[in-house]
Amino acid sequence: AKPPVEHPAVKPSAEGAKPTVGAIRLKQAKVFTPLWAHDESGLKVELKSVPVTISATSEKQGPDATGKMAISFLNDTSQGHLPEVSDQVLAAVKLLHGDLPKDATASIVVGKAGEYLFARNHNSSSGAEAVLVDAVLRGEEPDATVIGVIEADGSFKSPPLFWDSLRSLSDGPGGRLVIPRECAPLMLSVLAMEDPGFFFKYEVICASNLKELVERAAKRSTAPLDDASVKFHEVREKMGTSTVGAFVANRFVRQRLAEIAQTFPDHLSAKMLTIQGSGERPSPLARPILAAEIRKAVQPAFRLTLKSYALVDIDTVESTHEDCKKSLEALARYVELRDRPLTDRANEMLTSIRAFLRVKRALRSASEIYRNESTGITAFEVMVKNINSYQRELMLELGEAPPQNPGQN
Repeated sequence: AKPPVEHPAVKPSAEGAKPTVGAIRLKQAKVFTPLWAHDESGLKVELKSVPVTISATSEKQGPDATGKMAISFLNDTSQGHLPEVSDQVLAAVKLLHGDLPKDATASIVVGKAGEYLFARNHNSSSGAEAVLVDAVLRGEEPDATVIGVIEADGSFKSPPLFWDSLRSLSDGPGGRLVIPRECAPLMLSVLAMEDPGFFFKYEVICASNLKELVERAAKRSTAPLDDASVKFHEVREKMGTSTVGAFVANRFVRQRLAEIAQTFPDHLSAKMLTIQGSGERPSPLARPILAAEIRKAVQPAFRLTLKSYALVDIDTVESTHEDCKKSLEALARYVELRDRPLTDRANEMLTSIRAFLRVKRALRSASEIYRNESTGITAFEVMVKNINSYQRELMLELGEAPPQNPGQN
């Protein structure tokens, strides 16, 4: 696929216009964004949609006030540099609003007021934060899920693990979803994964900069998005009990969706459902998406490297092998011939796990005097080496830095 056309980042107001001092026009606002967070038990982390809320005040906050707008986080930020993210957000917002209100403070909570997992999320919350800061200044309430990061120049870019973030929303409540325009080509892979219903559950819109993002995340849309959105909801309401595939294959439905996509080209839901209805959906996955799906399929295997040979549980290894094998086999029909080496190496990794199982079972059944644990240790070391090697390969394939501690991802 050709790289998407780059659109200009946010620029200051009209040339020669003096920047205006903004004001707090909305006290509170909320949007959603997918982030890594602890589950209910607090023992595991998972990628899920979390609320990001803001409370703003224009009152001077004590004698240490800096005389300029600031963002404070009520989360534990000890793991990373969220203040640097807030500087980035404020720089982008200032391009839209001119001078920001002096001594105003925006207090942000990401998910629950606990620890922000910076090592996992980095600046992935910046898109949502920018929408919220703009909302309290503009006085327009947002109502959307946002996936993306805002750069200091106002450009709206893909976050780390965009595909994983998107797929984490499959079981979500739905609503408006705004993503970076550069991620639009990846939406075809949602069709390839046979999930066209995602585009009715979420009204997916793309944006390239902060100005477009805040307009498209707003509760009250303006034309031409407002017109396109009304027509889209009218189409969706007529689906009734039909399956998505059968419904969008209807000539009249497909025509309505095509008209919406033509009127507002950034309406990705209308565009993708038109493709689905025409029978032109792709079957193989794009290579970056395939790599992400393979990693999800074999993720349990990476955790096998966290224990020593003496502590490894044979039943856990066996169930992990079977689960990973089953998940990997389910991806086979989405793999292009040129991308098969990716799955071949995954299978080689699983083969080393099976080899370790075979050795370990033989040792367990052998009498104590004939038991030679060195063969088990050697098989274990080979397994761990293969798992770590493949984990690094996938991370490099996805443009990520390999983990410092094997098995941590």
